[in-house]
Amino acid sequence: MEQTVIDRSVAPPICPIGDFPLVLPQNFTLPNNTVLHLISAGKQPVVNVQLNFNTSGQTGKQRAVALLANKMLAEGTRQHPATSLMAAIDQLGAFIELSAGFDQSEIEFYCLHKHLHTMLVLIREMLAEPDFSEKQLEKLKTVTAQNIRINLEKTATVASNLFRQSIFGAEHPYGSIITEEHITTTSLQEVQQFYQQYYAEKPFEIIAAGQYQPPDVQLFADTLGTLPALAATPAYVSRHVNKPSVIIHQTKENAVQSSIRIGKIIDLQQGKNSKDYLVLNLLVEALGGYFGSRLMQNIREKKGLTYGIYANLVTLQQATYLVIGADVKKQLRELAIEEIQKEIDSLIQQPISHDELERVRSYMQGTFISSINTAFAIANRYKGIYYHQLPEDYYHRYVSSLNQITTEDLLQSAEKYLQTGFSVISVG
Repeated sequence: MEQTVIDRSVAPPICPIGDFPLVLPQNFTLPNNTVLHLISAGKQPVVNVQLNFNTSGQTGKQRAVALLANKMLAEGTRQHPATSLMAAIDQLGAFIELSAGFDQSEIEFYCLHKHLHTMLVLIREMLAEPDFSEKQLEKLKTVTAQNIRINLEKTATVASNLFRQSIFGAEHPYGSIITEEHITTTSLQEVQQFYQQYYAEKPFEIIAAGQYQPPDVQLFADTLGTLPALAATPAYVSRHVNKPSVIIHQTKENAVQSSIRIGKIIDLQQGKNSKDYLVLNLLVEALGGYFGSRLMQNIREKKGLTYGIYANLVTLQQATYLVIGADVKKQLRELAIEEIQKEIDSLIQQPISHDELERVRSYMQGTFISSINTAFAIANRYKGIYYHQLPEDYYHRYVSSLNQITTEDLLQSAEKYLQTGFSVISVG
């Protein structure tokens, strides 16, 4: 039988990518009216569970209180002191992570499917019976304050903080910075009050992904579904106004490099639901979203000013902003800023070529497909759908939506959103 010899000197044909449906979540309402979004997929007996609480709108010291209250949920219960609780989780081979963001706070864990019920019981215990030990709080405050102190030695951290303050204002939840003093002066009573206001008997949403079976819904009902969930915390509505652009340079004597942040608030009234969002996102990708982007080719490859530079469109629940970031040698800071501005201007002055559009579009479609290769990755996509109130089939149409974007669309987007209003922050 004759075998066909593959000519490996010839590249395989490129095939266009079409739309395809993601695994749809099954939605259940537990006895306490908590919504469970269940994504049953994957070949390994591993599951992921995310609990999302509305803690939006925190400013100043309250951001520190929100962070500590979230972390303290894992610092012991009335039945399990801190070391005993962590030992019980470790014994199951599970991983747990707690985080407090700008718009919501989360409790998330991964475990083997056979340990799901045990983990759900422990999570319920953490939410219903937190110990809030003064000793554990002091330990947590010490570690958190030390991390803040260490991070503030990094020019990148300081530049990012100053950038958000400059575009939102220091009193806005998205511009407010957690300081070491905020952490060290937070009392146990403040943490307990925050817990009562945002966690105790408050509704939350669950997103679960992995190799689930039909009976597993009852496990959620019998554990998290028995928590009291009464009045919801009122949703925070942003009242920020566009602040005038600023240019700030903050010196740091011992720094070898300068960290640069350039950007602005993008006025998309509906966020990711806006018809302009996907066009602008592709434009930003072309500017600095991948290794072949304009900023990388100019600032890194041609000028050699940095090892890496990026442009990113950040979408929060109440705002969208564009940020460009890079670390450069201190003496090359002004040149780098000048070259970044040239690349922004070039997007306004002339349309992107058809070849560049195809290259960026193919990159975005390829990275999208590679980013949904596990049940957990699909869950994160759906979390974005619920988080931004998008249509449930938003990502089903993602590929074809990208295919409809033209070079003229990109030019109009650049003219509309990139003309003026950029704040320039540098530290170092």
